Amino acid sequence: MKKKQMALDRLHHPEDWVRKRHPDEGLPFDYGPLEDVARFKDTHPAVMREWIASKGWNAADYRRPGTKHEHNLASVRVLSWLETHLLHRRIGEYRNYVLLK
Repeated sequence: MKKKQMALDRLHHPEDWVRKRHPDEGLPFDYGPLEDVARFKDTHPAVMREWIASKGWNAADYRRPGTKHEHNLASVRVLSWLETHLLHRRIGEYRNYVLLK
Protein backbone atom coordinates (compact mmCIF):
# COMPACT_ATOMS: atom_id res chain seq x y z
CA MET A 1 0.00 0.00 0.00
CA LYS A 2 2.92 2.32 0.73
CA LYS A 3 4.29 1.89 -2.81
CA LYS A 4 0.83 2.60 -4.22
CA GLN A 5 0.56 5.80 -2.15
CA MET A 6 3.97 6.98 -3.31
CA ALA A 7 3.22 6.20 -6.97
CA LEU A 8 -0.01 8.18 -6.77
CA ASP A 9 1.77 11.08 -5.06
CA ARG A 10 4.36 11.11 -7.87
CA LEU A 11 1.59 11.58 -10.42
CA HIS A 12 0.33 14.73 -8.73
CA HIS A 13 3.38 16.24 -7.01
CA PRO A 14 7.06 16.92 -7.74
CA GLU A 15 9.65 14.38 -6.60
CA ASP A 16 11.03 16.58 -3.78
CA TRP A 17 7.51 16.84 -2.29
CA VAL A 18 7.20 13.03 -2.39
CA ARG A 19 10.60 12.57 -0.70
CA LYS A 20 9.63 15.02 2.05
CA ARG A 21 6.26 13.34 2.63
CA HIS A 22 7.72 9.81 2.59
CA PRO A 23 11.23 10.16 4.07
CA ASP A 24 11.56 6.46 4.95
CA GLU A 25 10.32 4.31 2.07
CA GLY A 26 10.90 1.16 4.13
CA LEU A 27 8.17 1.97 6.65
CA PRO A 28 4.94 0.07 6.03
CA PHE A 29 1.76 1.99 5.26
CA ASP A 30 0.06 3.33 8.41
CA TYR A 31 -3.53 2.08 8.49
CA GLY A 32 -4.21 3.70 11.86
CA PRO A 33 -5.81 1.98 14.81
CA LEU A 34 -7.40 -1.25 13.67
CA GLU A 35 -9.17 -2.15 16.92
CA ASP A 36 -12.55 -0.81 15.75
CA VAL A 37 -12.47 -2.47 12.34
CA ALA A 38 -15.02 -5.29 12.14
CA ARG A 39 -13.37 -8.70 11.89
CA PHE A 40 -14.08 -10.50 8.60
CA LYS A 41 -15.97 -13.69 9.48
CA ASP A 42 -16.86 -15.06 6.05
CA THR A 43 -14.67 -17.31 3.94
CA HIS A 44 -12.30 -16.08 1.27
CA PRO A 45 -12.32 -17.53 -2.24
CA ALA A 46 -10.41 -20.81 -2.47
CA VAL A 47 -7.80 -19.33 -4.82
CA MET A 48 -6.87 -16.73 -2.16
CA ARG A 49 -6.51 -19.04 0.88
CA GLU A 50 -2.87 -19.98 0.31
CA TRP A 51 -1.85 -16.36 -0.36
CA ILE A 52 -3.66 -15.06 2.75
CA ALA A 53 -2.20 -17.80 4.95
CA SER A 54 1.32 -16.94 3.77
CA LYS A 55 1.02 -13.31 4.87
CA GLY A 56 0.97 -13.69 8.66
CA TRP A 57 -0.19 -10.11 9.22
CA ASN A 58 0.22 -8.50 12.61
CA ALA A 59 -1.69 -5.26 13.26
CA ALA A 60 1.13 -3.93 15.47
CA ASP A 61 3.46 -3.91 12.44
CA TYR A 62 1.28 -1.28 10.74
CA ARG A 63 0.74 1.11 13.67
CA ARG A 64 2.60 4.35 14.35
CA PRO A 65 1.46 6.12 17.55
CA GLY A 66 0.57 9.79 17.29
CA THR A 67 -0.54 9.68 13.66
CA LYS A 68 -3.90 11.32 12.96
CA HIS A 69 -6.39 9.52 10.75
CA GLU A 70 -9.64 10.76 9.25
CA HIS A 71 -11.54 7.69 10.41
CA ASN A 72 -10.88 8.69 14.05
CA LEU A 73 -12.69 12.06 13.80
CA ALA A 74 -15.83 12.16 15.95
CA SER A 75 -18.01 13.16 12.98
CA VAL A 76 -16.78 10.21 10.89
CA ARG A 77 -17.25 7.79 13.77
CA VAL A 78 -20.83 8.99 14.38
CA LEU A 79 -21.64 8.76 10.67
CA SER A 80 -20.17 5.26 10.47
CA TRP A 81 -22.22 4.17 13.49
CA LEU A 82 -25.42 5.56 11.93
CA GLU A 83 -24.73 3.85 8.60
CA THR A 84 -23.90 0.54 10.26
CA HIS A 85 -26.55 0.31 12.98
CA LEU A 86 -29.52 2.36 11.79
CA LEU A 87 -29.45 2.73 8.01
CA HIS A 88 -27.68 -0.55 7.11
CA ARG A 89 -26.22 1.16 4.03
CA ARG A 90 -23.74 3.93 3.33
CA ILE A 91 -25.06 7.40 2.59
CA GLY A 92 -24.53 8.33 -1.06
CA GLU A 93 -23.31 4.87 -1.98
CA TYR A 94 -24.10 3.61 -5.47
CA ARG A 95 -24.07 -0.12 -6.07
CA ASN A 96 -23.97 -1.33 -9.65
CA TYR A 97 -25.00 -4.82 -8.58
CA VAL A 98 -27.86 -6.61 -6.84
CA LEU A 99 -26.88 -8.57 -3.73
CA LEU A 100 -28.38 -12.06 -3.92
CA LYS A 101 -29.34 -13.75 -0.67
